[in-house]
Amino acid sequence: MRRRQLVALGIACASALPGMLQALEKDIVLEGFNPSSPYCDTIRFLLLKPKADRFEKKGDFREVAVLDDGRGKELTYKVWMQKKPAPLAFIIPGLGGHCASVQEAGLAEVLFDKGYSVAALSSPFNWEFVTAASTVIVPGHTPRDAEDMYAVMQAVRADIREEYGEDAVTKTALMGYSLGAIEALFIARIDEAERKMGFERILAINPPVNLLHGLIQLDDLFKVWTNWSEAQLDAVKVKAMKIYNIYSAKGSLLEAGLLIEPAEAKFAIGYTFHRTLGETIKAIHSRKDYGFLKNPYSRWSSERLDKEIERYLFSDYVLTFVKAAYSNLWLTAQPVHKLNAEASIFTLEKMLERNDRVRVLHSRDDFLLTDDDRLWLDNVLGDRIVFFDHGAHLGFLYHEQAQEAIAGMMTNGSVPASLKRAGGGVARQAWTRPSVAPGPAQPAQAAPKPAQAAPADSGVITEPTRTGDGPAPPSPGAGQAIKRPLPAAEEAAAHRELPPISNVNVAVTVNVQAPSNAPPVRETTKQAIHVDEDEKKIKIMHDITLEYEKGE
Repeated sequence: MRRRQLVALGIACASALPGMLQALEKDIVLEGFNPSSPYCDTIRFLLLKPKADRFEKKGDFREVAVLDDGRGKELTYKVWMQKKPAPLAFIIPGLGGHCASVQEAGLAEVLFDKGYSVAALSSPFNWEFVTAASTVIVPGHTPRDAEDMYAVMQAVRADIREEYGEDAVTKTALMGYSLGAIEALFIARIDEAERKMGFERILAINPPVNLLHGLIQLDDLFKVWTNWSEAQLDAVKVKAMKIYNIYSAKGSLLEAGLLIEPAEAKFAIGYTFHRTLGETIKAIHSRKDYGFLKNPYSRWSSERLDKEIERYLFSDYVLTFVKAAYSNLWLTAQPVHKLNAEASIFTLEKMLERNDRVRVLHSRDDFLLTDDDRLWLDNVLGDRIVFFDHGAHLGFLYHEQAQEAIAGMMTNGSVPASLKRAGGGVARQAWTRPSVAPGPAQPAQAAPKPAQAAPADSGVITEPTRTGDGPAPPSPGAGQAIKRPLPAAEEAAAHRELPPISNVNVAVTVNVQAPSNAPPVRETTKQAIHVDEDEKKIKIMHDITLEYEKGE
């Protein structure tokens, strides 16, 4: 009988699984975390909430006008003010997050208890931000989204000073998580040049390095349902809807007492962000018709439009709305790989190396990162980045030790010395930028060459590069080669002239060293994403190495 791995929200996770990578010596061990799978652990983000029962209700909702376009739309934010003059911390949530979410209130309480007044904002990818504060209308190009958010924060600070007193804000700080972490880092670059906000600290939590890679991961998580029966899909959708409602501030934690398997957790994560994408596209369509949707926007009847929008994956969105918006803005065609290079944080390398105000918290098993991404972050930021040994993507934020680390990073730039370090793990690995191969998130210059057969006595099994989108083969036994094609993307709707996202091709090279029946002690993945010149295909190239302890 197949063993089920379950995680109960509000209850300790069932089985503990080893992380993909060994912890570095400086990593923080989350005591009592009991990891399950990275996807189940990510769902634990929903356990983040204020400790004080009434803290969430003590915040004031306010509105500010940001765009002077004659439409009269105002953007909502939520603020918790100290009774005396205090530093003001801004929080930018993840993709599509809203200022009213209980998770943002949970982080606000952590900072409020350390003496900050806190302003919770909505994500540039949230429908309300799109309608009230987005200058380009189409979010997804991080530098422009960061400029819009920078303008929002100036308007919010001015509103707070007008309402609560000119001396209510003594200085400012910034914290962002997930997509909000990427935006916070881009804002750090803006503020370094303009100093209109003068942030004394910028903390980024779980920032993806490669934006396009992260969005493709979300597409793949959503598509896990394609091999399910209709009954199974319906049952999992009930769980996914509960998770979506909590994430989007439409539900409560009372719904969170559910058991979920890793495959269900994948779908729930993908479903949540797929719904968020739909709301964003609809908000865009309400402001401007880019010609990709047949059905017009209507406040009263939207069933046909909703069905049409449901067909869009993030890959579709990037290849249509994002590309069109910025090609129109700059009056020249913008290749997707160029837009992605501009919008991913490796382009901030020089700023991150020199900006001592920046701090980063991450986790070793965040599935939105590749191993190259982790090494890049570790070597660029040095002692200004700290990894948790587990927690996947944001799943550690409810944990007391994680909140202690957040408070320490924001107040004095370091985590408390009392937090347990991994110790005895591997030392920091050296990382150098390849001379030919692209850095993280950059387009590949050439597809990887097929691996050459190893000598018979070398203990290494290699497999030629596999390109395509066929079904995954059964798990190999000891000493067998491994094939890991990523799932193909859902085909574009027939009535739309869209690049067929089923043409997301994957090339995988797998090297297995000293195979045995034991699980691998290390898995290393190198990845490059390439968009063909005609932009009708996205090609993902992986080079995966599995290292095993050598048998007797």
